[in-house]
Amino acid sequence: MWLTFGGGGAQVTILAGLFAQESERGKIFGILGLTSGLGSLFGGLTVGFLADQWGYPIMFLTLAAFCVLWPLFALLVEDRKVLATKDRGATSARIEARLPGGFFLLLLASIVVFATGFGQLLGRSLAMNEMGFGATAISSTQAISGATTLPLPLILGLLSDRFGRKPALVLSYLTGMAGLLVLAMASSFWHFALAASLATALSASNAVGSALTRDLIPKEAIGRGMSAFNATTWAGGIVGFAGAGYAVRSLGMSTTFISAALLPLLAIALLIPIREPRRGVERGALAE
Repeated sequence: MWLTFGGGGAQVTILAGLFAQESERGKIFGILGLTSGLGSLFGGLTVGFLADQWGYPIMFLTLAAFCVLWPLFALLVEDRKVLATKDRGATSARIEARLPGGFFLLLLASIVVFATGFGQLLGRSLAMNEMGFGATAISSTQAISGATTLPLPLILGLLSDRFGRKPALVLSYLTGMAGLLVLAMASSFWHFALAASLATALSASNAVGSALTRDLIPKEAIGRGMSAFNATTWAGGIVGFAGAGYAVRSLGMSTTFISAALLPLLAIALLIPIREPRRGVERGALAE
C-alpha cells in the first residue's frame, strides 16, 4: 500500500517542481502541503468514529473504496518532460546533473525531522491509550491539529519565498520541538491536541524542503532529486516508529518525548552548511 502511495506522491512533487517558477516554489509546494492538513482533518473526524462504531474491518474497507478516487483524478494531471540544453556536450550535462553536497545534508535533516514527527505520532497514541482515551479521542487530536494548522504549509512556503528556505525550515523545526515538550507534560485532552498542532510544523516543513530541493538540484536530475527527498518521509517514518516504540518501552513516555525534542536541533545543525543558490539561475530546459 505504501509502495503505491510513495510512488504516486513522488510523481506529484516531481511535476510540481517542473511547473513551479523559482519565485513561487514555496507557495506552490505550500499549496500541495495543504492536502496533508485537509487529510488529517477529514481522516481524524471519520476513521476513529468508523472504528468505534463498526470495527476496523469496515474502517479499512471504507478507506480502500475512497482510494479509488486517486487514479481517477490522476487522469486529469498534465505531464511535462525535461530536455537537456542543446549547446553543451553529454559529459558536461552529466556533470551538471550531479546532486550537490548540500542536498544530501538536506536529506539527512529531513530524515531526522520525520523520524521525530512519526515518533511523536506513535508516542502520542500510546500515551493517550494508556490514559484511557478511546479511538475517537485519539484520532480527534489529529483532526484538531489538521484544522488549526491547515494553512501552515502555505504560510511557511510564502515565508520561504520571501526570506529564504533555511529560516522557514528552522522555524518549523523549533515549533515541532515545542510540541514534543508539551507532549512530555500532557495529562488532558487539550494538552495532546496542542502538542499535535505544534508537531504538525514538522510535517509542514516538507513543503519548504521540497522547494529547497528544487532550488539545489539541476532540472536534469529533478526526478532523482525529488524522489530521494520524498523518500525521506518514509525513511524517517521507519526510524521514528521503530525508535519510539523501543524508547517508550525502555525509557518511559516523558523521557522519550524530552529526548526526541532534541532531534530538531540536530536537523538545524545539518542545515547550517547548506548554501542556498542565488535566485534567478535556472539550469536545463523544459518541453511540453
